[in-house]
Amino acid sequence: MVEHAAPDLDSLKNDAINDPSFISSLFSLGHHLGYAWAGGTASQYVGEDIEVRRESSNEYSLKARYNGNDPYASGYRANERLKVNLQNIHFVTNPQSLKLGSPQVYDREAIYTAPVVIYNWGDTEDTGVATLNYDYTTSWAKTDNFSFSEKIGVTNKYEVGIPGIGGASSEISAEFSASQGWSETDGKSTTISSQAQYRAIMPPRSKRYISITLFKQKADVPYTSSLYMMYDIKYENFLKWGGNAHINHPTNRPNFPYTFGGANANANANANNLNGPEALVDQYLHQDINGYGVWDWPAAISSAQSKSGFEWQLANIVRQHGAPISGKFTAIDSSQFNIDASESYPLTDEDIANRPKSAQKLGLSRNIQVAVGEIQNNDEDGLIKKLNISQSSEVMLNN
Repeated sequence: MVEHAAPDLDSLKNDAINDPSFISSLFSLGHHLGYAWAGGTASQYVGEDIEVRRESSNEYSLKARYNGNDPYASGYRANERLKVNLQNIHFVTNPQSLKLGSPQVYDREAIYTAPVVIYNWGDTEDTGVATLNYDYTTSWAKTDNFSFSEKIGVTNKYEVGIPGIGGASSEISAEFSASQGWSETDGKSTTISSQAQYRAIMPPRSKRYISITLFKQKADVPYTSSLYMMYDIKYENFLKWGGNAHINHPTNRPNFPYTFGGANANANANANNLNGPEALVDQYLHQDINGYGVWDWPAAISSAQSKSGFEWQLANIVRQHGAPISGKFTAIDSSQFNIDASESYPLTDEDIANRPKSAQKLGLSRNIQVAVGEIQNNDEDGLIKKLNISQSSEVMLNN
């Protein structure tokens, strides 16, 4: 992609379209297709002396100038010069160019604290597991760090997975579609199921104290991407009497407006909702299919100095022009957990005396027990739902 350091989309369009190399390639293609007078009267060369004019926010006209006093102003219908219209100009971004940076966490606040004791009542070493399961409500917002005020489209529907942060095991999904475009800045609230898990080796007849703290927080995730310009290409003028590349090779010099791309493209163009550069490449690659388009591409190539030179002109037309963009996604009220764990301690006589009867019935194969103390709840906004602490066997829950 050709990157342009433009302050806004209007400047970017103007910079890209006024590129002399781009203009030369557009008019060279028109010349090889058989359009007459593909250059202005002040120069004898194709693609030179071209007037570029902004017609509207989404259309530019490029016209070979005519001045009867110029040295190259003579010839049949010399005042009828080739005109190229770039229409339906707009900008899109592609999910393949999106890159996310590292999350930056702020406004962190503890909303649940669960004191837990893991017991191993058995005479052999075992693994203790405590799992905090919960649902939490979150949403996202997007801030863009560029001054492009126009709507930016997307090439197709896609999702941006805002990564899990810290101990969070899930990610927030931000969806963008062609109807919304990249200009969408706020996502709806969504509920995500997540869990925090602690796992440790427990020596025989031991206990371990742990504290599971669940936080709400905000997190900024920076992004970088790129946008590029899309447009349709319309040629307007009459065809030369000899050497034109129309499939019928007319000799009566007909006026023949033709558009590459666009919803209203010629019926035989097989545009398939492609934009101008895409339709141009599509037709060129399918030139061996009779009736696929209206151009005799081998004839167009033969009018150029070489096939490689002709294809270079095509490539110069279809290469993308755009700019880098950046910004950030903000995960609002996302979750994170933290687990603090003590070393293991031998069971005391008091522990054994107060061992619940349900735990005494577990037997040697189920000796791990999780006891949950009083859970401190500071979730005033009700972000957390269905909170529970579990393990593979017996759980004592006191909250």
